Amino acid sequence: MVIKLTFPEIKGTWVAPPAKSTLIRYIFLCMQIDEYFEILNLNLCEDVLTAINIAKTWGAEVKINDNLLRIKGRNEPLNNKFNCGESALCMRMLTCILSRYNKEFTIRGTGTLNKRPIGEVIESLSNNGILLQSNKGYLPITIKGPIKNNVFFFQNLTTSQSITGLLYSLPFLFEESYLTLKNPVSNLHIIHSIEILKKFGVKIQYKGDTIIIGKFDKTNIKTNKLIADGDWSIASIFIASAMANGNLKIFNLDLNSHQAEKEFLKFLNEKKYNFNVTKNYIEISKQPIDYFEYDIKDAPDIFFPLIILSANANNICKIEGINRLLNKESNRLESIMKEISKINIKSWIIENSLYIDASKKDFKKIIFYNTYSDHRIAMCLTLLNAGNKNYFYLDNKECVKKSYPLFFDEVKKIGALF
Repeated sequence: MVIKLTFPEIKGTWVAPPAKSTLIRYIFLCMQIDEYFEILNLNLCEDVLTAINIAKTWGAEVKINDNLLRIKGRNEPLNNKFNCGESALCMRMLTCILSRYNKEFTIRGTGTLNKRPIGEVIESLSNNGILLQSNKGYLPITIKGPIKNNVFFFQNLTTSQSITGLLYSLPFLFEESYLTLKNPVSNLHIIHSIEILKKFGVKIQYKGDTIIIGKFDKTNIKTNKLIADGDWSIASIFIASAMANGNLKIFNLDLNSHQAEKEFLKFLNEKKYNFNVTKNYIEISKQPIDYFEYDIKDAPDIFFPLIILSANANNICKIEGINRLLNKESNRLESIMKEISKINIKSWIIENSLYIDASKKDFKKIIFYNTYSDHRIAMCLTLLNAGNKNYFYLDNKECVKKSYPLFFDEVKKIGALF
């Protein structure tokens, strides 16, 4: 559905939604354990609902009451057919988790997930005795285990999501398992996965490039009450927009979070931008944006707040590691370059870097933006237009439901007009 809006100013207070990345990790661990858990602070976006439905298909007891999810898992799945919707994280994690069973399973998806290659998942598991069959490297995929080897070696992977799947599978199989990672990408996402695993009492050790994973023992579970922290990947684009064109006080962000996108705050500190951090909120206001360079290799979603900053910078900016933007819900690099050109922002690629020149940016005409049905592009383009007094259009408002169903309701509270 097309949406028409204007965003003349951005100001007020905003509460960051719970992180879907944390919630999905919680759900996938809980569904494998024959214990009751409570997960607080829910974001019932499409990807989280997909994870919940996978847990139900698995055979877990699941009840939702207001902002609380109560779940009791089981040691092995009841069913052999699963649907991962459009969630690549769910698909890659579930493939690895199902690989520990001596049964055949089928995983299907919908929409854009059916167009995303899964070759790395197949290759990594096939090398360890798992029988897999796909549709020429795409879904649907059939899996038959069990994993027979507790030693895995990976080099030059293009995603960390299958690593997360193995981290959440191997503790249920072996006394110890070994994951050696050479030249890993999204290393911060791996750290996020490991820190959550530790809450479930799994011991993690490091030896050079190797992660040593202990065996799960439910007597070591640290707590049965799990709280999802605020989503730093979404918060970062709100922070960038306020820096460029307004003033926001942002609540529900954990400064101790291990989400990869919290690195954006570290970047702002290093660049000595001005913002106020308290125990309860972060307050940030309009200020000059200086030239910067940043490598998104370990946290590709930081690309979107960097686009907003680049669009308001006083010089040409450089974003490195742009090969991480391929094979997402869209080709995010190509998509963003096309859309920002509509407001006369120039961008070009040299090797693995994107250069952005916003010196001739122009909001004078009404713009019709294509979101490519990508939730992050829709949110980025909306917040990029904060400070634009003209109306603009987005071709698909529904795509934000994948991660943040309340997005347009919330931006209305801080200055957007429909």
